[in-house]
Amino acid sequence: MLDNTETVSKNYISYNHPLNEKIRVFLRIEHLWCEIEYFIQQESDATCLICLQNILSLLDIVERFDLRSEASKYLDKLVEKFQKIRIQPVDDIDRDKIDEIIQQLATASKSLKTTIGKTASGLSSNEWLSTIRQKMLLPGGLSGSDSPFLKHWQQFSINQKINQLRAWQKEFVILADAINKILFYIRKTSIVTEVSVDNGVYQRIIDNQFEPQLLVIELPKKYHVYPEISGNRYRISARFLQSDLISKAVQYTNQIDFRLAVCW
Repeated sequence: MLDNTETVSKNYISYNHPLNEKIRVFLRIEHLWCEIEYFIQQESDATCLICLQNILSLLDIVERFDLRSEASKYLDKLVEKFQKIRIQPVDDIDRDKIDEIIQQLATASKSLKTTIGKTASGLSSNEWLSTIRQKMLLPGGLSGSDSPFLKHWQQFSINQKINQLRAWQKEFVILADAINKILFYIRKTSIVTEVSVDNGVYQRIIDNQFEPQLLVIELPKKYHVYPEISGNRYRISARFLQSDLISKAVQYTNQIDFRLAVCW
């Protein structure tokens, strides 16, 4: 979509809106995985607990959905899409790079299909983790008074906790890698347009010829607003709101310019 990611993160905020429920779940997986990768590198007692909670949230999601099968289907569709791009009679296509991408996607799909057993099944049967999951449902349930076994775990060294968290995280690696690839290449194969609106509301009919999967709005930080997005593969709308974090958010009524990407 955008080449200079450093510039994007500095000047823009990217908002993703899924156009179907499967992509919504994939985005949740991506979010949790990124948080785990970030916090596990902070090497503190507090961030180890955050990582543990996120790993258990991942477990809740993979138990609820047949993600491995769905991810494999998406990878196969992406392979077909890049194969079609490769044969386009256009001179500036880097066919060697496309072949590399196809190989990556095909390998990820094969890994999903050949994995035996359910994702993270070992964690599902872990009694200690099951108890933590139950306590997480209670407000303040992870306090020392409610969960002395967790408080005991927190007394171990940082290296011991991180090694344990890495071992649990490894249970999701194949699935998370596949989903990250799916979202990365869906975003890359997008149609980006520069949009300007005057009244804080944007509406558009989507050409669903390419089966749009994801909507991305890249909003300049200078406006101090956020989009309230709704829609599906046929129609989208966004209302831009501003808030001081205390008062109720109100609609932004001045001109606003942003980037819109419909990812397929």
